[in-house]
Amino acid sequence: MTSLLAAGGMAAPAHAAATPVAFSTAAASPKTQTTTCPATVKLAAKAKVRAPIALKYQWVFSNGDKSAVKTYRVDGKDIRAIRLNTAIKVGSDARGWGQVRLLGPVKKASKRASFSVTCTGGDNGGGTGGTASGGWLHFGYGHGEDRPGGRDNGHGDPGTPPPPGEQNPVKAVTLKAEERHTVQVERCPMEFGLIARFDVTGAPAGSFKIGYRVLSSDGAPGPWLSSTVPAGHGSTHKVEPPGFQASAGGWRQIEVQQPNGLKSNQAAYKAECTKPGITLSKASGHPGDKATVTVVNSYADIVSIVSDAFTPAEHKVPAGRREYSFEATVSGKVGPHEVRANFSRGTDVKAAFTVEKDLNPVKGVSVTVEESRGKDVKVCPKSFAGAAVFDVSGAPAEAFEIKYRVLASDGTVSGWLGTSVPANHDDTHKVDLGRFSTSTTGWRQVEVQQPNGLKSNQAAYKVECTEPGITLGRVTGKPGEKVKVTVVNGRSDIRTITSEAFTPAAHTVGGSTREYSFDATVSAKVGAHEVKALFADNTSVKATFTVEADANPVKSVTLDLPGYSGAVLCPKAVEVKAIMNVSGLPAVESTIRYRYVEENKWYELQVPANHAGTFRGTLAPFMVTKTGQGQVTIEIDQPNGLKTSGTYHVVCGTATIVVDPPNATAGQKVTVTVDGVDTEVSKIGAWVFKQPSTSHSGKTKVVQEAVLRDDAPPAGKQVVTAELVNGAKVYVEITLYRSPLAEVTLISHPKPPLLSKVTCPYAIEHSAVLRFSESAPKGSYKMKYVWVANGVEEEPREVAVNNGNSREWILRFGKETFTSDALAQVRQLRVFQGEGRGDSKDSAKQVFSVDCK
Repeated sequence: MTSLLAAGGMAAPAHAAATPVAFSTAAASPKTQTTTCPATVKLAAKAKVRAPIALKYQWVFSNGDKSAVKTYRVDGKDIRAIRLNTAIKVGSDARGWGQVRLLGPVKKASKRASFSVTCTGGDNGGGTGGTASGGWLHFGYGHGEDRPGGRDNGHGDPGTPPPPGEQNPVKAVTLKAEERHTVQVERCPMEFGLIARFDVTGAPAGSFKIGYRVLSSDGAPGPWLSSTVPAGHGSTHKVEPPGFQASAGGWRQIEVQQPNGLKSNQAAYKAECTKPGITLSKASGHPGDKATVTVVNSYADIVSIVSDAFTPAEHKVPAGRREYSFEATVSGKVGPHEVRANFSRGTDVKAAFTVEKDLNPVKGVSVTVEESRGKDVKVCPKSFAGAAVFDVSGAPAEAFEIKYRVLASDGTVSGWLGTSVPANHDDTHKVDLGRFSTSTTGWRQVEVQQPNGLKSNQAAYKVECTEPGITLGRVTGKPGEKVKVTVVNGRSDIRTITSEAFTPAAHTVGGSTREYSFDATVSAKVGAHEVKALFADNTSVKATFTVEADANPVKSVTLDLPGYSGAVLCPKAVEVKAIMNVSGLPAVESTIRYRYVEENKWYELQVPANHAGTFRGTLAPFMVTKTGQGQVTIEIDQPNGLKTSGTYHVVCGTATIVVDPPNATAGQKVTVTVDGVDTEVSKIGAWVFKQPSTSHSGKTKVVQEAVLRDDAPPAGKQVVTAELVNGAKVYVEITLYRSPLAEVTLISHPKPPLLSKVTCPYAIEHSAVLRFSESAPKGSYKMKYVWVANGVEEEPREVAVNNGNSREWILRFGKETFTSDALAQVRQLRVFQGEGRGDSKDSAKQVFSVDCK
């Protein structure tokens, strides 16, 4: 299999199909030239192809232009050298390139054929060459085999004569001329292409050449050209002769180079070129008016449209436009002005426009009115601020004055006012219309002093004045209750709110307040009362509130009785205290009647005015005549007969001794309380105390703390004795036992995971479960515990624990927070009773490490 490499192209890998097209050179002829313009540049790209193949291609140029898509069928077999041609014509200095772009059967591009043209004079822009913006007119596409010494298919010599025996092989020829839309429509001169179809019916099957030339309506025949008819041809042979440019209509005709002088039809073409021109929608206008400007020129691009009649004075036209319209705004420069259109080449065109003086320079005016003080309270009169914005977009750029006046909805009209508009002003001019106060809804409007009597909108404003009023959250209530009082007045400030229904009776409102609320406390003055609000303008509003008596002012009572009174002389007056909810009483001094149900005698209790709903008082003493527990009940003298009871315990006439706690262990502190009733205590003692005997004098009741010896017996009962000054003795037993704790379990949570990092700061909560032994008596214990961290003991802490049915007690004693690494940490808890530690219980050691991330 032969690859393109064998023909001088690029080789394909052995395992892949050979590339069907390989470009070689691309060149411009001449590449560089200095000449009179317009000038022609011929471009050619060479390639090798694997035949048979149908190439679809187009020429692309550095100025953005593209040719029509062409098709070139290469017949035969194996590798063929081909040549793709075009030509461009430029009318001014130009630098650029052309390039062939394949669109099928593969996509690739040739090298760029670069050129440079420098114009020295002559017709440098007469409409037949290129443009200053880089657009060129290109024409004359061709393609054929690339053979040494000549070119083919319309771009070489006539070639060989027709085959022997056939002097007139072409029986007929038809020609068609068509416009090539390679650049923007209506660019002149216009470009046309030719398509010739030769009827070769009856011609020998072998390859031969046809000689022909192009005749034109302008009388100048073209050079003789040739086209090869391939072997095995059909009845028709298609040829695309070189294209041409024209600025006027005409025809082209094909003459065949054979004895009978065969000619084709005359293929007509039409070229319509628009001459440069400028059109205005109107010839005059006032500043700010709009005028449509239209410019056309088929021979050159429009660059800009300039005139002091418009603003802005220069209008740039997008590149490559040959017909353009835009809406211009008339400037403020009064007088006649020239409107000029500038082109990329050739002369410009002009028109005239007159700017007329505007007798109505203000085109519009808008008025706004806004409230200028608090909008949350409907206070009257309300203050408003007005502003006017004048539309002066069409006014001259120089300074001028606007005369205006302000109209109001109440019929008032201000005098004529003036405002100066500066030179080089903006399209709008704003004026502050000042402030005004009113108590009625209305509008403001501005009238401009100019011939058309221009007026603004009627800028409405709304005034809502709150009428004086007083509102009560409710119209009745009992002493001590709360009632919300609200007073409003949009026309005057509030000064005072007074009523005997409330306490205090007068409420003063300060400052410029026109809306006010407060919670009033209902007084104890039962009956209907006037509630009056007085305003700064000496007007007032009133409402009525009725104070209702609370039939049951005492809501609840709790009795506070001594829980135990031992060794007293009976009958004994027991002190009774009461805590009462008296929220139903007014905040004035009041009297409550009560009785002891057991005595059926009524007493009175004075409640102060500032009780705030709760009162704690001492009731009349309650007489106890015998030893024992009892209950006392009191009844409040009110319709619901409120009753409450309390319990007391009294021992009459007997000295007592009490040890707390009654169960203890070695080293523990206990409290001994001795009540001698009417007899003084002289001594308290027990051999199990560290201080076996303690003397006392002058007191009938003694409370003494004692510490059990560390070597006290581990179990059993021991006697504590108290002696009175009269020689009498009283005794109490104390039960000794070992430590009540069977086990102490330390819990640390969350415990850091082993060999894992944690986020710091890291907090660990510590607690312990204290488990009591089966033999430990139930009840409360005072214990101490010591926190041991890494072998270091902290100060002992005292705690009260309780041995209940579960025989367990949870002790929560602290949290540790680690902000950095803490490795190999050891924690332990030690618990004991009393002052000694001989019978302490230690928890198991907790070992952990904190490894921060």
